Amino acid sequence: MKKNQTAQEKFNQLRRQAEELMIKKNVAVAPAVFENPLTLIHELQTLQIELELQNEELQRSQQELMESQILYAELYDFAPQGYVTLSLKGMILKSNLTFAEMLSMERKHLINQPLSDYIIFQDQDIYYQHMRNLSDLKTRQTCDLRMQKKKGLPFDVHLESTIRFDEQGDPEQYRTIVIDNSEQKKAENALEMAKKALEARVKDRTKKLETANRQLQREIAERKACEQKEITLEKHLRQAQKMEALGTLSSGIAHDFNNILTSIIAYTQLLEMQKFPDIKYMKHSLGQILQSAYQARDLVKQIMMFSRKTEQIKEPVMIDLVIRDVVNMMRASLPSTINIREQMSVQPCIVFADPVQMHQVLMNVCTNAVHAMGNQSGVLTIKLDMTDLNPEQCKLTNGIPPGKYAQIMISDTGQGILPANIQKIFDPYFTTKKLGEGTGLGLFVTHGIIKNHGGAILVDSHLGQGTTFKLLVPCFFEPDIRAKESPPPAIPPGNAAVLFVDDEAAIAMGVKMVLTHLGYDIVATTSGKQALVVFSKEPERFDMVITDLTMPEMTGDVLASKIKKIRRDIPVILCTGLLEENSKTILAKYEVDAFIQKPYDKQTLIESIQRGIKKAKPENPDCL
Repeated sequence: MKKNQTAQEKFNQLRRQAEELMIKKNVAVAPAVFENPLTLIHELQTLQIELELQNEELQRSQQELMESQILYAELYDFAPQGYVTLSLKGMILKSNLTFAEMLSMERKHLINQPLSDYIIFQDQDIYYQHMRNLSDLKTRQTCDLRMQKKKGLPFDVHLESTIRFDEQGDPEQYRTIVIDNSEQKKAENALEMAKKALEARVKDRTKKLETANRQLQREIAERKACEQKEITLEKHLRQAQKMEALGTLSSGIAHDFNNILTSIIAYTQLLEMQKFPDIKYMKHSLGQILQSAYQARDLVKQIMMFSRKTEQIKEPVMIDLVIRDVVNMMRASLPSTINIREQMSVQPCIVFADPVQMHQVLMNVCTNAVHAMGNQSGVLTIKLDMTDLNPEQCKLTNGIPPGKYAQIMISDTGQGILPANIQKIFDPYFTTKKLGEGTGLGLFVTHGIIKNHGGAILVDSHLGQGTTFKLLVPCFFEPDIRAKESPPPAIPPGNAAVLFVDDEAAIAMGVKMVLTHLGYDIVATTSGKQALVVFSKEPERFDMVITDLTMPEMTGDVLASKIKKIRRDIPVILCTGLLEENSKTILAKYEVDAFIQKPYDKQTLIESIQRGIKKAKPENPDCL
């Protein structure tokens, strides 16, 4: 209908144009009714002109159609994609030049050829599935596969297919666009490879960064640990300096205290040698004074054990005597709210140990027990017994060998130890005490000492009930080495001439009075220089020189050296209130023949004088 209307409109337009031309040519208009032949001729002329115009319009239309066909052919053949028209059986009905060039073939050789012939064998399934989907779904389908050139390598293409329907709506043809995407695939592959390479580099870099980060974290942790260690070491250094200062202070105090005790013992023994009306009462009182002085002497020794630097010297030790010394020392410092109970074995208990270290072990454990009870009332129990461990029991005691052991059990009635802390109490610097109350080294040192002695230490604690430390030390199987108590031998009178030197006037006068009372010829001085002058004037007068070590202006070792230069054979005894050196060290260090530890009594002094006068240098000099 629309086509007829368009033709009629064109005819009417041509008719109008013909009439306009006739007017311009002065052609007479014929009447509506042809009355004569002229009218007919006029009408014919009009129709002729109209036909000429129609002929010109037809030629223009043909020209436009040809140009359109040429343009379409160029667009179709030289499009950047391949265009293929397929039959319903997949045969090529039509192809543009681009598709033919893709396959490196002439277009005419493609007509009536199956498109599948140009698809590689490996991708045939993709193509057939593509065609089945197109046939079944009747909608636009796409796929990617590889096609084979006549000569050359396979190349990647992208197919887009649609269906052309006839006038009845049935499928008539397939139209397929073939896009060569090999370059795109190469670019995608290159991009994928670059992506993988980048991911690998990122992964490698990440790994390196993680490693560097872990290393940095370790370094930071190590630095923090070092800083913390430095802080801890600094604290320990300060504590060590305090302990060293305390040791130095205690050493000085012990020296002065020993001088005082020496004077007390000398004057008390001098009084003992006098005759009083109520001799029994006086002897008892003086004996009590001497006993207290000796207890003070032993207390000073025990205090100085903690400030001395001594090597481990093991020997047979009556461990019960060490325990009693510790108990006596603890009683002097414990508050009245804490009671000490002793339960000692009736049989001798001898261990092969360093007595100083065993003393330190017992003091450490007892001090911890006292601290656990605090200011509350409590009981500190120290029990000594013998035990014979069998192999099964040894498995529970850190693997010590079976045999007989001295078993020391120290119990308190404190709050007990938390289960989480039981395994830590022997670690160095572990402490639950407040700052300034402990270093955390006591039990660590205790464990080390017991282990070095071949023993073990066990702990049993219950919260709210208290703690028990069990110390096991191997027994020493020898006869009882306990010294048998016997009255001291009588002191024989003396007749030797002795030069006695001590910067403490009380000691010098007290010892002079005691020795004079026993028959000795005594010259007492209070300085080394004065003693050297006296000896230089009459070097043959004296049989013995006794001098203190620590004196102002001239020390005892210097005085001994100068006296030996004047008279080589005269015996010299060195006395000191310090406990920092033993007798062997002093005899090796100084030019002396014997060594007496302050505070000493008359018995020790007389025995040393008698041995010195006989010029028998002792192999084991006395050291009290």
